[in-house]
Amino acid sequence: PEHSPVITSRNNPVIRRARSLLRRKSRHEERAFLVEGTTIVADAIATGAEPEVVFVRDDVDGHA
Repeated sequence: PEHSPVITSRNNPVIRRARSLLRRKSRHEERAFLVEGTTIVADAIATGAEPEVVFVRDDVDGHA
């Protein structure tokens, strides 16, 4: 898997785009949406969705 650098700024273009998807208009215009949580992400992938970006917090234990 490809790893990207740690994002530390809210002004990062990837973060800005993700935050724009909180607005219905942006989701409609870009035909994109956000999902949160490992189960929902797995469900989305299982139905054929292809993530453009996956964010992983470094302060959360992934073995819950």
